[in-house]
Amino acid sequence: MGFISDNQFLAQAEKGKNEWWRFLIFNTVLIGLLFLSYIIIDADDPFFIDQTALKGSIFEAIINGFQEGFAFFLVLTGIYFAIRIIHKRNFSTLNFVDFFSRNEVLEGILVWGTLVILGSLINQQDDWKYFLENRIDTTLVYLVPVSIVTVAIQSYAEEVIFRGYLLQSFSLRIKNYYVLIFLGSAIFGILHVEYGLEAVFLITLFGVLASIVVLERKSLAFISGVHFVNNFLVSFLLSGDQKEVVEKGFMDFDSMVIGITLAQFILLLVYIKKTAKNKFYTAEQTVYS
Repeated sequence: MGFISDNQFLAQAEKGKNEWWRFLIFNTVLIGLLFLSYIIIDADDPFFIDQTALKGSIFEAIINGFQEGFAFFLVLTGIYFAIRIIHKRNFSTLNFVDFFSRNEVLEGILVWGTLVILGSLINQQDDWKYFLENRIDTTLVYLVPVSIVTVAIQSYAEEVIFRGYLLQSFSLRIKNYYVLIFLGSAIFGILHVEYGLEAVFLITLFGVLASIVVLERKSLAFISGVHFVNNFLVSFLLSGDQKEVVEKGFMDFDSMVIGITLAQFILLLVYIKKTAKNKFYTAEQTVYS
């Protein structure tokens, strides 16, 4: 399809060296980095700090936040050097047009944040009640900044991997638009299988939507804002009582959740299509190193 062959974002992959063995080495390094991040996140006493005495305290939450942020920072650092050394490409080619434009990142945060909050008011009243009754206190002064930094690093790292490297790399061999966006999205969804089949289904759809957004905007900026505010609101503000999450069966599907999420996806896609005509990018625009 012409959309694939002419897309400037996907064309960034052609700026590097793309022999098969380079992909093998890079993906081996990537898997190693992700495994290392898992070990760090899962460690009981990160940074050589004994958390036994801190169990259940605000300090444990802060340490866990820094723990996850540090793990994904290492992943991003590893990708930064791996793409330059293995593929002979600048890290900026994974972002392409105007990634450092705060306006697009903030646009994604505002648009998707509004949709998530509106959807939660329909179906997550109990979570809002739990949050307002149990989580509004002075600890937010410490937790909010840590959560913002941690979620920003984690969500951006996932975008760099799935909508940056994998989407561009797959496009070198896959020229069918639908297969291209589904393949990386399916991998993204399957990696969340521990949360149940509903999560796999919805996260795969989110991956498809995110891929479409990136191909339309030719940048990771907008979708990085979307991913950030989604993870921040869902995991922090609207986490509610975790008992419900733990007890949910692997095969359980909530039709209300699926319906609201699909409506949010459709509204975001309509917004992207409506604003696409105002987002004109040229190959001469600066790509940051």
